[in-house]
Amino acid sequence: MAEKKHLEIYYIRHADRAGTGSGDRPKYDNDLSELGHAQGRALSERFAGMHFDAVLTSPMVRCVETCGYALAKCAHRPPVEICQALIEKGTPAGYHGQSLDYL
Repeated sequence: MAEKKHLEIYYIRHADRAGTGSGDRPKYDNDLSELGHAQGRALSERFAGMHFDAVLTSPMVRCVETCGYALAKCAHRPPVEICQALIEKGTPAGYHGQSLDYL
């Protein structure tokens, strides 16, 4: 009998963000705060030694930074795909009552 394969998906929300964007980025494209960097370091410990076949992230700076921490100590680090479809569509309050197709 053939071995059954399974798929595991990890969804990680970005770590805590600083108040405003910087440089030429929009004000909502924030870096991580000091707390966010601490959360990122904890995340790197959580995923230490893990193996990922694929990694996608939003292009938002806070998401890319969080992703970098998540992969920092992984056993296998595939190229990270920047995925425009992962950019936020609105505030969490705007998600209430929406269908999964909308989200």
